[in-house]
Amino acid sequence: MIELGFADFDISGAMGVFAPAGTPREAIDRLSVEFMRAALLPDVKGGMARDGFVVAPTGPAEYNAFIRAKTEQIRSIAKAAKIKPD
Repeated sequence: MIELGFADFDISGAMGVFAPAGTPREAIDRLSVEFMRAALLPDVKGGMARDGFVVAPTGPAEYNAFIRAKTEQIRSIAKAAKIKPD
């Protein structure tokens, strides 16, 4: 990616959970707390680390910002490469 002019490109990914539009905020907040708690359990965190993952749970706002930034990054790469969606 550096050779293509994208020196700050980050190829890392993320795992997350999505909810349907209109899901009540209280439900999203509760799910977020429980997923973060589960991700930090020693067995879960250790298993993920053993598989090469860095466990760094975030809340809905942070994950949304990450997804938006990653989407824009990929969009700019596709545009520079003149890739058009089918």
